[in-house]
Amino acid sequence: MSLHEHLFIDDSYLANNGQLPTIAYISLGKNYIHYTISSHDKSRLLFVKSLHNPNGNIAQDEFDHLLTDQLLRHCATVNIAIDTQKQILMPAKLLFDENPAIYFEGIYDIEKDEEIGKQEIDADITELYLLKKNTVAYLKNVFNEIKIYSQSACIVKTQMQIQSAASGICIHTSHDTFHLSFFKNQQLHFYQSFDFKAASDILYCILNVLQWQQAGMKDVKVLLTGFATIQQEIATLLSTYFEMSTFESKSEGKQSFDTEHFPAHILFHQYSLILCAS
Repeated sequence: MSLHEHLFIDDSYLANNGQLPTIAYISLGKNYIHYTISSHDKSRLLFVKSLHNPNGNIAQDEFDHLLTDQLLRHCATVNIAIDTQKQILMPAKLLFDENPAIYFEGIYDIEKDEEIGKQEIDADITELYLLKKNTVAYLKNVFNEIKIYSQSACIVKTQMQIQSAASGICIHTSHDTFHLSFFKNQQLHFYQSFDFKAASDILYCILNVLQWQQAGMKDVKVLLTGFATIQQEIATLLSTYFEMSTFESKSEGKQSFDTEHFPAHILFHQYSLILCAS
């Protein structure tokens, strides 16, 4: 296998060979899998691990290998957030369930092997997103008790909860994509995910959003989270032009789980999934 692995937390001995009820939280991207396992009441995080394929997408046999993890197999409930770029935010008052495909017209093509998912972000905003039908069927087949989420919906929902600056930009990076949210007067005004190859690509997108929103560089603070290979390069470039915010999960007061050793500034997507699944 060509996967790169990193173990953040391993207190799996506390699971007592499956005797302690546990919950799993899996973030599934095209080239990464990150997962966290906690006690059922979320008072203790038992295991946090990241897997990354630097040479391409995660293949099914690599995911199948993950399923040999007995700690994961013993989890009573599995929450999975799928990282899909085909997603749109809709005002809840304009959303009708009869034919959700119409909202994607002119934005994304819906392939025959895709289905539409829906996740509420708050009372006013709902995300519609596209998933591969075979992926959903596979996940439901291998896990007895499963709940599927949109990774982007979880991220933007948590960004809305923690945003404290009057105007700010939140950036969460993965290996080759990033999520960008723009807030004005603590209200979400823009959200989108983008591909990137260099730190300058992220700066370019931020400047375009600011110009479109008629906001100056000195008017916003930037919160950067994520796990891009060039994360430090991104942080250095953005700090040259913007005042940077810091994120401390323990100071937010909104989490309902143990965060003492959890690297939320890196695995913000996992942090957001855990909050959404609470």
